Amino acid sequence: MKEPNFYDLNAESLARRYDAIPVEEIHSPWLALIEDLPAKLALDVGAGSGRDARWLAEKGWSVVAVEPSDLREVAQEKSSHLDIEWFKDSLPELAHVRSIGYRFDLILISAVWQHIPPLQRERAFRILTELLNPGGFIVISLRMGSDVEENSLRGFHEVSSEELDGFARNRALVKCLYSEMSDSSRNDIRWGYVAYRSPDDGSGGLSLLRHIIINDDKTATYKLALVRSLSRIAESYPGAVIARSDSEVTIPLGLVGLLWLKQYKRLILQFGLPQLKNRNPGFAKDPFYKLSQFSDADLRLGASLSPERFSVFMAALKDACQSIVKNPANFITYPGTNRQIFVASTKTTRFEKFSNRITLDALASFGEIKIPLNLWQSLGQYACWLEPAITHEWL
Repeated sequence: MKEPNFYDLNAESLARRYDAIPVEEIHSPWLALIEDLPAKLALDVGAGSGRDARWLAEKGWSVVAVEPSDLREVAQEKSSHLDIEWFKDSLPELAHVRSIGYRFDLILISAVWQHIPPLQRERAFRILTELLNPGGFIVISLRMGSDVEENSLRGFHEVSSEELDGFARNRALVKCLYSEMSDSSRNDIRWGYVAYRSPDDGSGGLSLLRHIIINDDKTATYKLALVRSLSRIAESYPGAVIARSDSEVTIPLGLVGLLWLKQYKRLILQFGLPQLKNRNPGFAKDPFYKLSQFSDADLRLGASLSPERFSVFMAALKDACQSIVKNPANFITYPGTNRQIFVASTKTTRFEKFSNRITLDALASFGEIKIPLNLWQSLGQYACWLEPAITHEWL
């Protein structure tokens, strides 16, 4: 039997204290974020007396409320008439919430984050983001101050919005609010309110890209390398599209392979970093290693090479393109299906017909890759936002 903690021992008095503060007062900094949202599904983590969960339910939200302490029993009695599901659960695991398979449009972590030990916070934040719907908000209130006795009694840790900002960038969330306000009864305590949103451009493209980057299973860096290459092409080479329809664009497979090679060339040949545990990837054959003698200026559209160097480049590019088609393009699929998102195909080419220049025609001779139109638009528009998320996952 676990030893009762501060919240178990003081459940009734704490509930009265929490309920005495109106939601509109304590949460005023962020309530405007959800004013225009249609009432959907909310998760209240560390719901305490149920004050916030009841307020949301009365506004028409369906609410899942989790509370590990005996406060939960007090809260359930007051909310039995409302659309609230109660669970005994807590961060960082949220094991029960994760098992029911819900995704939420609002996740509220009010006066809870200071309870989480610093070494567990990044994992806790990752789990929260995995429970968020596209376009949904995570709202966290941060208790900041120097009440040493209370910190010790309740097991509080120091918190900062900067730490959360870093977690959010790594999980491809957008910061949409930071505000501070004083505690209503304690001069040495203040509260910070921070909110992050899972971007949704209305097309479904961003949420699908975020799934590939953040959630999709990966045994190597290939999927990330492909998405990163496509993002850079969509941003910097929009004229490389060789066919366009109402549903997709087609670009030269060789252009994807060119950017692929440039990513791995620096990592493997310059810094000696293996990509698959203790070995390098299958496309890194003899022609790839000869690229160590090529500068970045040699590996660009329009570059002219000697016949020998052009032959080396084209051979390395052929290996890269075959690997792209066989591996990441083959295994990046729509969630829950085996349907490929990026449909790529190779074709045979003759190197000598391209006058030793890296042209779009030369790159198109290796094959093509089809990209859903909504993803192409999102890749180009949000490239600067996708880059840090891809880099973090790659690391």
